Order: sequence, then structure tokens, then C-alpha cells
Amino acid sequence: MPYESAGAYKVFVGKNEFSGDQVDSIYGGSLPVETSTTPYDWQQLFTKGALTLSRSGETLELENEQEGLVDVVISGRDEWEVKFDLSEIDAKIFFNLLGLTPDQNIDFDTTDVLRNISLNNAGVSMLSNGFPVFFYRKQFDPNNLTDTPKVGTGSDPLAFCFAKGVLSSRDLEISYDAKGQMVVTVSIKPVSVNGTTNKGVGIVNGHFDAEA
Repeated sequence: MPYESAGAYKVFVGKNEFSGDQVDSIYGGSLPVETSTTPYDWQQLFTKGALTLSRSGETLELENEQEGLVDVVISGRDEWEVKFDLSEIDAKIFFNLLGLTPDQNIDFDTTDVLRNISLNNAGVSMLSNGFPVFFYRKQFDPNNLTDTPKVGTGSDPLAFCFAKGVLSSRDLEISYDAKGQMVVTVSIKPVSVNGTTNKGVGIVNGHFDAEA
């Protein structure tokens, strides 16, 4: 069941993982943003084309010969994924969002550095390469080119936040084309993370307020 916003969206990634308290705040409807009391660093990504948020899940139809279909029950976990094309790429974005070193997360604020790329990462957990992902429709914040997302009054009531997102596809293809723009596709799935009191928060949506 895809939800698409054709070219009209904004994506922010968190430079740091959320603490347990911040996960709980999101669960309660407040998003950590850059304020005087709770500084939290987001980075806006510059993208091209459509963003697709999708959910898939298994169901089981229960029926009998006398009544026919009597119920439909969920028979497996839901699979959420967000996918978009990234058009502005530097080394830090490359490693953090494309998982070139899947068990490491590079500080977004450091200078670009050379990193080794392993040809065999089988068995490597990507959890340490995870990061919060926040996205919403551009119509609610059309001219914002900063790294501070809009939340609270007048913000998108259909905004989504992955408390922790992890790269969901290791496929990578880049075209070095003199007549075309270099873009890469990023696919991210939310993983379950624990707060301090609210457990297992994987994805939250709603009208977020700024964390005070």
C-alpha cells in the first residue's frame, strides 16, 4: 500500500541516535528539534523525484462452508519502508545513508575522510549505522532550506518519523553520465527500538510538537 508524494516532500535525518527519553517523547507526540533547551541536530537531505512510503503485511482469511468469509486476521509482522532518490551526495552522506561501512556511523560534522570498503560484510549488524528519519509534505514548509524541520502549529499532520531507520537494500548503482544527473536510491526500514518507558517503538506518525 504505497503512499506517494511526487516531488513535494522534505526529508531530515538525525545526526545522532535518539535517547530512550527522546523515543518516549516521540511516542507522546513531541519531536526533538534544535531549541535553546534541547539541542538536537538534524540534517535536511536534498532529493529528486518522488518519495514512496510503503507498508506490506500478511493476512489470513477465516471462513467456513456455511457462512463464507467470517474474519480476516493479521498473520505476520508489517513491513514498512521509505524510498527516495538522493541528488546531493558527499562522502559522509555516502557512508551513512548507503552503508558502505555498514557497522559504522560517521559523524556528519567531520571533514570528508577516506574509508575502506569491504567486499564481504556477511553477518555484519547494521544497527550501529542506524539513524532517525523524519519526513513530511513540502506544502507545509515550502521554503525551508535549513536543517531544522518544521513541527508544531501549521506543520504536516501526516508527518512520519522512524525512531531508528536502517538501510534496507544493499543494492547500489550510480551512473556517471555527462548528460545526466548523478542520483542514488535510498531505501530505509524502521527497526524496533526501546525507550525508557515505551518499548518497541518502530515508527510513529502524527502532528508532532517541539520537544520542550
